[in-house]
Amino acid sequence: MSTFRERVVSGLLWRSGVAGTQQITQVLFTILLARLLTTTDFGLVAMALLFTQFVQSFSQVGFGAAVIQDQEISEAQVSALFVVHVGINLAVSLACCLAAPLAAEFFHEPGLTSVVAVLSWVLLLTSLAFPQVLLRKRMAFREYSSHEVAASLVGNVVAVAAAFAGLGVWSLVIRPMVQRLVFAVSIWRVARWRPVRPSFAGVGKHLRYGLHLLGSNMFTFASQNTAPILIGRYAGAETLGCFRIAFGLAVVPAQQVQAVLTTVLLPALSIFHGDRAAFRRKAYASMLGLGLVYVPAMLGLAAVATTFVPFAYGEAWSAAATFLVMLAGVGLIKGFEHLLRCVILSAGRSGAVMRITAAETLSAVAFLALGGSIFGANGLAAGCLAAALVSGLLTLRAAHAAVGGEPVFLRAIGRSLLAGGAMAAVVAAVAVVAPWPDGITLLAQVLVGIALYLVLRVRVLSAEERSIVRGWPVAGYVLARRQT
Repeated sequence: MSTFRERVVSGLLWRSGVAGTQQITQVLFTILLARLLTTTDFGLVAMALLFTQFVQSFSQVGFGAAVIQDQEISEAQVSALFVVHVGINLAVSLACCLAAPLAAEFFHEPGLTSVVAVLSWVLLLTSLAFPQVLLRKRMAFREYSSHEVAASLVGNVVAVAAAFAGLGVWSLVIRPMVQRLVFAVSIWRVARWRPVRPSFAGVGKHLRYGLHLLGSNMFTFASQNTAPILIGRYAGAETLGCFRIAFGLAVVPAQQVQAVLTTVLLPALSIFHGDRAAFRRKAYASMLGLGLVYVPAMLGLAAVATTFVPFAYGEAWSAAATFLVMLAGVGLIKGFEHLLRCVILSAGRSGAVMRITAAETLSAVAFLALGGSIFGANGLAAGCLAAALVSGLLTLRAAHAAVGGEPVFLRAIGRSLLAGGAMAAVVAAVAVVAPWPDGITLLAQVLVGIALYLVLRVRVLSAEERSIVRGWPVAGYVLARRQT
């Protein structure tokens, strides 16, 4: 195994482990917090985050991706981008804090003013963790992954302690603040990087690259958050709280996938973008690996939604189950879309990503207006799914162009979708016919789903897929044992 391949595999393992650990702990701690707090508490914080993220979307310039993509950037240029990055985020955090009363007025919730004023500073704390970009560029993932997990655990533990202490909605405000602060402090020690005298000469191309991603991020925010904004304004905090629980279960995993892919694959694929054949092979293998795991996870989540939500969160959260079925489809599409966009960005086509997100935003407005006017909050969730499908198809087309026009990505996930679809249908049927309590039914669904998917997927492995899977440490061993 080559040194480069070892670094990529190690990075994927570390970052996947971090993403999985964070998702599991976040869900478990959120379940505990849901038992201690109310749907309204979650809805109020969701409203505050929607407002702060809207304001902060104007500052999401992709300096980190620009630093990673450029193999010849100097230390002085990196320092210059760091200064600009922190300066922008400081100004936006201050503006968001001052505009907090507008959020309270928009959502008709006077208590939002103080919550928004505090959460406004999450962006500044996040920007102070800039040295992680350099670790990602060097593919030094182990050095900071453990600190990221530790910061997440500290934030969640403090939030639960605050909830037990009776702080109510402030327990949910404390969680991201503590997490960002702990990680920002620790990453400087891990990276051992200090800014040098900044030089702004030659950073124009990095600014252009980053501004393309800024436009993309703004359109992405609009397309993904229009539905919760409308729910919060017209349906109230309680319904929004249920929607955000479903969003955290279904769409946040896609964001975790994005974090893994942009952290590991963006620098890895950027090295190969000059060799079209190698670039295509690496992209195909990446999509295959993601599909094998991510397809059954998201389709299975949709299949167990009506059993899982009442059992884990309580009957007060049962409205989240309907949202979860549709948002699991959004999460499935977005997970693959993040990988495809990583391929596009690795080829230096940041403008294509911005155009795709613009089209997604326009389609989202149309679908949300149609779905919301007919079916209310559930129609808005369905509109999110329709807009995600449009964006996914456009991204797929652009990614195929980036690898030379060959439909490698459809070939990589087609068999996983077939096996996963059959599995999800059977798992959903178990909930209909099983006369057991929710806990036992959920356990039966999970066990049946895992066993059925493994059997089906192994049986339909193509020769091309087998040649790739054999190179993976655990999967290759299992495949070899089965053939013997």
